Amino acid sequence: MIKPTEIVTTAQPIPDDAPPFKPTDPEANNPTPTVVAKRPPVVDVEDPEDFIDDIKTIDEVPVFPGCEKAKYKDKKACFERKLRKFVGRKFNKSLAPQLGLASGKKRIFVEFIITKTGEITITNASAPHKKLEEEGMRVVKRLPKMIAGKKGGKAVNMKYMLPINFQVQ
Repeated sequence: MIKPTEIVTTAQPIPDDAPPFKPTDPEANNPTPTVVAKRPPVVDVEDPEDFIDDIKTIDEVPVFPGCEKAKYKDKKACFERKLRKFVGRKFNKSLAPQLGLASGKKRIFVEFIITKTGEITITNASAPHKKLEEEGMRVVKRLPKMIAGKKGGKAVNMKYMLPINFQVQ
């Protein structure tokens, strides 16, 4: 009999005319050992402190520099206005025509997280061309440090999907 801690290292060739393999019944009195692998128990180890909220589920939106003195109800509008203005100034508008894209309205999406410390972490980007994805990420990486959003009075990580719209002519 094989002990649970033994490792079997010998192998025997299977003849070509051998019958198909049939698993053995572990309850049967069979001399062939059956190994049953057990899965480790599932343990939930996620730290609630690391959950990521979005702008709709937090109590206080992140504060973009220059919006510190805005009234509570106006902070979201200030955040979005300052974000659009920043992107409009930093985005390389001459890039799209150089890429030979068909004319029409185009969109770049950059998803990022404003962390509990106000830093920016990019999580995803998509665009009709790789160079536009890179440009969208370049602009978002340059966002200034912010005051983090809050939920229940505590700073939280917040994800944000930034659409960058432009027209190719």
